[in-house]
Amino acid sequence: MNDDEIRSCFSDDSIFSDDEQNEIVEFSGEIEETIREKIQSVPIDEATKIIEEHRSKVIDYVRKRKLEKSMTYADLWLNHVANIYRREMLEEMIKAKGENAVKIFQHLEPMKNRFVQAVIGKESSLAGDNICINRLLPILYDKLSDNDQKVLVSRISNTFILGMATQVYLFSSPNRHRCKDVDTESFRNEWEFMTIASDALLEGHGDDNYKFILKIYETNYSANILPFLENNLRLGAWFQAGKRGKIQSFFRNVFFCGMSLVIQCEIQAGKQFGDKTS
Repeated sequence: MNDDEIRSCFSDDSIFSDDEQNEIVEFSGEIEETIREKIQSVPIDEATKIIEEHRSKVIDYVRKRKLEKSMTYADLWLNHVANIYRREMLEEMIKAKGENAVKIFQHLEPMKNRFVQAVIGKESSLAGDNICINRLLPILYDKLSDNDQKVLVSRISNTFILGMATQVYLFSSPNRHRCKDVDTESFRNEWEFMTIASDALLEGHGDDNYKFILKIYETNYSANILPFLENNLRLGAWFQAGKRGKIQSFFRNVFFCGMSLVIQCEIQAGKQFGDKTS
């Protein structure tokens, strides 16, 4: 099937822009690749029916990507954590942190982006190949199609953001209002070495809140990461053959790396501006 024939399967979906329609075609084409043996020797109408069987999966994927692109850090955290806690209470938490939280996210976003690129091997790190115990990730990344590589990067980024937002919205610091003024290079070295095992360093963080923190991570992994890994035909037996636990540990550490980035910025704010971190 060519692009026009694939696009015809989605001709009723006028809610999508041209760019999103192109993304549908690209993703549909990758689905086609995985089922090529089924469609290469059948008539066009039968091949179209096979593609249609995957229609809801493709549309859900594009809708999710559309939503993610427009989400703020607060939106992403609220929409996820509302699955396990009362939404109105979470909205109050976000409101209480105000614009200061937004400024922290904006200030630390370049470090988040650098981290994500480092764990997929596209950016150097002071911790080298040990950053966020990422030795397995290049193997996983290289097994994926171009489009699924983008999805994986999005999952890593969103998991990191959930960690950042969890620290910002569940905890307070007297130095947080100065975080936006901190030179991030002043603590980059220390933090990047922390990313080797941030989950171990933050074990028990927040005392009674720790179980809730783990719940936020675990539900994110179950809802957004595990289905992607299990349903990706290119991973197949590789994911099942002893790699499941290691990949789960990797994403768990990514989440805590997001938390540790905010914590280190707060600590550095205290050092630079003379306050004590609580």
